[in-house]
Amino acid sequence: MEKSKKLVVFKTSLVLALFLFCMISACFNGTSAHAETYGDSYVMADETVARGIACNMHLAIGGENSVVSAMVKNTFTLGFSTIFVALELYYSEHKPTDYLNMTLIQYVSTPDLNMGQSLRVDCPTGGKKRYWCAVARYKRDDHPWQQMVTDIFWANPDATLA
Repeated sequence: MEKSKKLVVFKTSLVLALFLFCMISACFNGTSAHAETYGDSYVMADETVARGIACNMHLAIGGENSVVSAMVKNTFTLGFSTIFVALELYYSEHKPTDYLNMTLIQYVSTPDLNMGQSLRVDCPTGGKKRYWCAVARYKRDDHPWQQMVTDIFWANPDATLA
């Protein structure tokens, strides 16, 4: 009787361990994205995972003191990856349908954005009301290019986003 109880406990533990392993593996096999708004800033996060290696990039746009800023940050990298990152800031005088109908005003890139590092672009409003959008593109090692695009925001001359 004591042996059968031990066998049941062992089998249950084995099934539970297998289940947990499958659940953890599923967490590291896919792509997810989420976006949040904080005050006058918009943040978009993109987590890309493949072959057990992962990176987590955050894209934000904000404004203050008559300057609109965009920033992309590598918040997490698992493994040894080279991540090429390009950050673009667009504006438009009239409400556009997407960033392709806007004017590129700032561009910056780096051949390798390491974990904890960020790229930033700043652009003065010039005292004008405009629409703004940030775009970040990144490529991890030999993986396909990924792109993150913020929503299009209207900013008054002091760069308060609406």
